[in-house]
Amino acid sequence: MTSVPAPGDPRKLAWIGHLLYGAQHIEYLSRILGVDRKTVYRWRRGVTPVPAYVWEPLKVALMKRRNDIKDVLANLDS
Repeated sequence: MTSVPAPGDPRKLAWIGHLLYGAQHIEYLSRILGVDRKTVYRWRRGVTPVPAYVWEPLKVALMKRRNDIKDVLANLDS
């Protein structure tokens, strides 16, 4: 069971993770960020600060997802 993320960066991290990977986002975030999933849990709870380096890989993943969605939408009418 996943707890409600702390406000601010922890909530933003959870929101982005959920958009990208759904309910199992903790595991996927830990893989793309190269950290243990316990670290992601600590960030979400606000126990430790979310480091600045996490936002760039997440931005890249979001842009890739956006492009994938555009491709799928474009091919729906074909």
